[in-house]
Amino acid sequence: MMMKRVEAILLALCAALTLASCTDRTGIPEMVAEVNNEYVTTDEFMHHFRLRGGLDLQGSARARLRKWLIAELVDRKLLLQEARLQRIRPQRVDVRKDFEGKGKQAWGDAEKEQFMQSEDDIYEQRIIELLLKANLAVPGVRSAEIDEYIKRQPEEFLRPPQARICWVVVNSASKVKRTASELGNGVSIEEVAKDLSEEPVSVRGKWAWREESQMPDEVWEASSRAPLNKAVGPVPTGFGTFFFRVEDRRKNSRMSREELRDSARRRIASLKKREAVENYLASLRSTAKIRVDFRALGRL
Repeated sequence: MMMKRVEAILLALCAALTLASCTDRTGIPEMVAEVNNEYVTTDEFMHHFRLRGGLDLQGSARARLRKWLIAELVDRKLLLQEARLQRIRPQRVDVRKDFEGKGKQAWGDAEKEQFMQSEDDIYEQRIIELLLKANLAVPGVRSAEIDEYIKRQPEEFLRPPQARICWVVVNSASKVKRTASELGNGVSIEEVAKDLSEEPVSVRGKWAWREESQMPDEVWEASSRAPLNKAVGPVPTGFGTFFFRVEDRRKNSRMSREELRDSARRRIASLKKREAVENYLASLRSTAKIRVDFRALGRL
């Protein structure tokens, strides 16, 4: 769905707007896109590219992320410009306090400090949230829509295979060694996770039913083979090194009626909001002057 949206945006840009790659124009070296006379610079692009793990990607995966990200940054620039026109400007100190309060509850001090390095991104995202809240009228979900959705999409409500699992996620060699040592000495995985896992504090050491889409591929594969109630690890992944214990497994199963309706309601609400946001963005794009330098983009 997301890739289809990106392709539609890029096709619209190429068809209706002036693209630098469609001409011989030599753009300013620091610029990969221009939105109503404001630049998306290479520094700005690479900042977001790093945040999304783009530096670790190669070939077609790297190219897909570049295309998706430039479409996102163009839209982001349009939304921020519109927010300025509507004089939507929250106090930065209030956004910082709100973020610090939530971050202190969810993260340890080291993680909070790392996230605070992206304070400008957080502030801009808050501006966009306020803009959309002020301008979008998302219709509610009717009971008849829920019934129809369940009737049309029955396969969505079949739970895939799941494992009840608790894990520890670490990112340094010293923590890998310490985690392995403590688990080897009989310390419970819950206690090790609370002490060492580099996850939000609210979920460290918690057991949860997880399906394949909620785990790194390497962890899902290892957990599928692992004996029950035995600590396993280290399992290196692109998201850190995992240690885990599987308590139970269950095969495909149907949701209860209440779960069915609640899941359908949330999915319909999400689709309606996504459609409202896309329509709003389409209206902004229709009057905007946008240029994307795909040659410069391809070199990043």
